[in-house]
Amino acid sequence: MARLLLLSSIFLQPSALLPLAEQLTGREHQVEVQGTDPGEGAKEALEQYSAALDGLRGKVGADPVVVIAHSNAGAYLPSLLDRFPGTPAIFLDAILPPFDGRCLALVPASLGKPLRGRAEAGLLPRWSRWWPRESVRALVNSDADFAQLDERCPRVAASYVDERLPLPAGWSAQATAGYLLLSDGYLGDWERAVSAGWPAQRLQLGHLGFLRDPGQVALALDHLSERLTGRDDTAGGVQ
Repeated sequence: MARLLLLSSIFLQPSALLPLAEQLTGREHQVEVQGTDPGEGAKEALEQYSAALDGLRGKVGADPVVVIAHSNAGAYLPSLLDRFPGTPAIFLDAILPPFDGRCLALVPASLGKPLRGRAEAGLLPRWSRWWPRESVRALVNSDADFAQLDERCPRVAASYVDERLPLPAGWSAQATAGYLLLSDGYLGDWERAVSAGWPAQRLQLGHLGFLRDPGQVALALDHLSERLTGRDDTAGGVQ
């Protein structure tokens, strides 16, 4: 059993992670979900994530704390691990920042430029509308699920695409981290984690696999958290 903090991307409301949280709770974990204000920037997002992690770590209990970041929230993990040394972390189909970089663009320029051109009233389109509908619809189980997903994607401030986040020097050398890949979009990040010797698993469920099959994703996260917290004798490696 562990205390798990699920961090949702700024582009997706934290309620989207509740089915996964319920499955993890059923596996006897204490689970909290944290999002960030879509109208704010990177500095404010980091403070919101940090406050949630600090609060969970401060609660009475002997169970270890593990922070799990999905998608864009992965960009914030180096800063969180720098603030809270020794905290195990799992990148869930997420940005894996450079191990030796000084800062990170939160949205790649190749994506940010066209998105900026589609902004209205200073707000980006919903994440679910960045690509053709059929491409995003394929990530969930039904049309009803897609409609709910669309509602759960907030309008983020257009200025976010220009934000850069400083990276703590040598952050990965001290990190206790793992990676769970859900889609080919983050294959390069997963391969870097594997090359670094981190515990890593791979599921073919798509970027929003926790909506398609939250039980399978919860099982994989359970195994990774056990390995990162020393509750499993299995050595690091790919599963």
